[in-house]
Amino acid sequence: MKVIESSYIVVSKDSLSTTVWDQLLEKYTFIPRNQYFRQKAYPYAKVQKVCVLKSDLTHYYIPTGLAAEVKDLIGGAKLLETISSLRSFHKSEFRRANSFFILRDYQQEAVSKMLHKERCLLAAPTGSGKTLIYTEVLRRLGLKTLIIVPTLSSIHQVFNTLKAHCDAYVSKNYGGHSAKNETHNICISTPNSATKLNLQAYRVLIADECHKLAAPVYTNTVAECSNAWYRFGVSGTIKGRSDGLDKLVEAFISTNKVTINKEDIKEFISPVKFTLGIYTSKQLEFIPDEAHPDLYRRGIVQNYERNECISKLCKDYNGHSILVFVKWVEHGKILKELLPYASFLNAETPLDAREAIMKDWSGKTIIATEIFNESIDVPQINVIINAGGGSSEIGTPQLIGRGLRKYKDKILLVYDFVDTLHPTLLKHSEYRLKLYKKINNDLTVEDWRNSDEKSADQETEWSKEESI
Repeated sequence: MKVIESSYIVVSKDSLSTTVWDQLLEKYTFIPRNQYFRQKAYPYAKVQKVCVLKSDLTHYYIPTGLAAEVKDLIGGAKLLETISSLRSFHKSEFRRANSFFILRDYQQEAVSKMLHKERCLLAAPTGSGKTLIYTEVLRRLGLKTLIIVPTLSSIHQVFNTLKAHCDAYVSKNYGGHSAKNETHNICISTPNSATKLNLQAYRVLIADECHKLAAPVYTNTVAECSNAWYRFGVSGTIKGRSDGLDKLVEAFISTNKVTINKEDIKEFISPVKFTLGIYTSKQLEFIPDEAHPDLYRRGIVQNYERNECISKLCKDYNGHSILVFVKWVEHGKILKELLPYASFLNAETPLDAREAIMKDWSGKTIIATEIFNESIDVPQINVIINAGGGSSEIGTPQLIGRGLRKYKDKILLVYDFVDTLHPTLLKHSEYRLKLYKKINNDLTVEDWRNSDEKSADQETEWSKEESI
């Protein structure tokens, strides 16, 4: 057995029994939750399993992030010592670009723990300053670094933070804008564009919004960074993927975790108030759960009453900085017709146009798809309307996080809907309510129905105070 890279422990088949390998396969092969539920709905459908291990004719490959879990099976304490020897290369700190910059106490503690662990996952709630934290980590390491971020908008925000606090040559790598490996100290890249880089040149890897790492192009990019001993995954929600692929994050980064608690950042974020509205008593005819796209199209996207409520909320708060979140481009276009003065941001919006809109958000209404859900910092937002529905344990808190940044004396107002038209939509509304209450108990349910509907449905459980 020998370790030849920072991504995988490479074990000769001659030195590891097939019994042990079978045990490892059983432990690290699983059916993602979405495939599991598909199998329940369609018993004869082919299920795609996921395995974090791989093998060829002569060797087994085990991601080094799992070393602490598998050491007793394949090598004991000596294994960890062998892996640790990979980090023996020269380090020299990058200079500070801003000598007056001071980390908050919890940020400084997180930096110290990350440097001590050398590989870990950082769970940093929105508003904690995760980009500043890993900027200080890579500044102190002073090694060639690759930062992988999920979106183009994220690249520019991370770039601006790095340039403000770290005196190093930072380059951006994305479609139409290529970085040169030979010259930069730090490269910020999307996963797709990173495949064109010489990934073996990097000694430090930072996976921003690392819960996205389960995507094949992201996983493959991280695995190719074979000389990046220092690995840090950063997210507001390390656990909670709806498909159950969290293990891939641990496999290619680490099972070690550093956590920033919400209490630590309480004084640095804005207070938030949640309101959920009951807008109809109507019911959709039966639609099976497996027909999910059709259910959402009819119950959310093309729901005239619901969209009218969204339009009215925006007009009521005209002059405020409003974010209307949608999941589908089709939904955004419908709302844009109702709100002609609003801007609509989606994946097709040119990058320069996105930046121009976000540069001066004050008093504007922005309709945006999920491209806006991560690594975007716009503290002026003071009204969020979650028009997209859903039940994402990761996406929903991150959406609220877009407006939690402290800005003067603002109180963030969040509006959502009680979707009673179908049992599945109602279940999703109930789940979002639970997620909101984890953020703040200041939550009310209002009845927005007209008087005729109210009198026809006096006993709606959601309209009762005690149901909250």
